[in-house]
Amino acid sequence: MNRFSFSPSIKWLPVLFLASVGAANAASECDNWQQAHPEWLWCDDFEATTTLNQRYEDVSTDGMSVIGGDGMGGSKGLTQKYIKGQVTAGWVTKYKADGFPDHVFYRYYHKFGSGFTTFPPKTSRIGYRNHSTWTEIFRDHTWLTSNGTVTADVLAKNSTQTNSTGWLPLASSNYSFASHLNEWVAIEVELKLNTPGKADGYYRTWVNNQLVIERLNVDIRGNTSDKINEVMLDTYWNAGATTALSRYYDNFVISTQKIGLVAAASTTSPPSAPNNVTVSAN
Repeated sequence: MNRFSFSPSIKWLPVLFLASVGAANAASECDNWQQAHPEWLWCDDFEATTTLNQRYEDVSTDGMSVIGGDGMGGSKGLTQKYIKGQVTAGWVTKYKADGFPDHVFYRYYHKFGSGFTTFPPKTSRIGYRNHSTWTEIFRDHTWLTSNGTVTADVLAKNSTQTNSTGWLPLASSNYSFASHLNEWVAIEVELKLNTPGKADGYYRTWVNNQLVIERLNVDIRGNTSDKINEVMLDTYWNAGATTALSRYYDNFVISTQKIGLVAAASTTSPPSAPNNVTVSAN
């Protein structure tokens, strides 16, 4: 199967143009989250007094830090400050050596500041990486096109459905950050691994709690029993930052159930869905 072909077993839902989430102070979402949300595996609103290296197993602080006033509603937020030409940038990774469950959701709020005319592709990812060799085996990447369009690009080296380099066809939504600078946007990703040897896995992406990408009947891990072992927020910029710019994250949650929006957040009604769904490939 080449990178630009599609299996008839793959189903796509209409893609919506969505309004972004209004700013809201959601600092309390992670208060006592283990008791309030037993289905949650992780919650970080970046209000903790511990360092990123104390809370995450794999961290780069190359321009990344927690800054008061940079979060939703003026709370603390995870901030990436680029200098012109910067490629390598910050990330935080929740890693579990024994693996997460085979069905995981994660959600975060993201905002691009003023001045972005083109966008860094890296935003977040979930999957399995061999931490002895740092080899990526399968990963669902939430990446952006240069014009800020949200995509799902999935590496699945042991899958029977990928092209010769191990990638599934790129799934592209019609939501772009380009029209929503300085606005908090909720991204949620769901990944369900296939039963080993079967094509019954799937992945979905929501923007502001509206489903924009769905792909069903997918062979993600092949005939292996490899587990999801990491979820990452990532700000690498392949082509290099065009100038000094800042982007922001807040309210990062990992769960075994759908998460949705924070209680204080609200969205305006989205406009009607477009007549056609477009899928691009890179």
